[in-house]
Amino acid sequence: MNANLFAQSKRRLVITGLISLLSLILLVGSIGIIGWQTTKLELLYQDLYSTARQKENLLITIDSGRTVVGARERLASAFVASSDLAKMIERLESTGRSAKINLEITGADVGVEVGSGVNLSLQLNGSFVNIYRFLRLLEVLPYKLRFDDLSISATGVDWSGNLNLTLLSFLPNHVEN
Repeated sequence: MNANLFAQSKRRLVITGLISLLSLILLVGSIGIIGWQTTKLELLYQDLYSTARQKENLLITIDSGRTVVGARERLASAFVASSDLAKMIERLESTGRSAKINLEITGADVGVEVGSGVNLSLQLNGSFVNIYRFLRLLEVLPYKLRFDDLSISATGVDWSGNLNLTLLSFLPNHVEN
């Protein structure tokens, strides 16, 4: 009976050992699967984080682009285009009449580059005081003007001269007197 008891104990010990070994194999396999899944989740998180950063950078770039486009449009609107030339010439002629001088526009050249302005050549006739008054009135027009050349001389009682100026831009906040 001792032999039978010994065989049963041995069989229980082998079964317990097999169950323990199987449990150990399942435990190691589960740890491996969990580790693999954790690594997979970490990679997915990194991809998601990278995509979120890319989206954020893209939104910043889009916003910057809109800002640049808006600033460019505002800047371009300040410069004079060829379509504005007729209005400017009418304004010059009106200013000449106000100053009581004879004004003839002898040339106009629209620059090719943005911001280069419009070059105008004017011939002036009138009294010295009225020509001086005309020049002072030009200073208060809502345009940024550059006087490139002015020459006047007396022709008897009246004075005559030539004025070359460049119309560079509008001054929208300018208040006329």
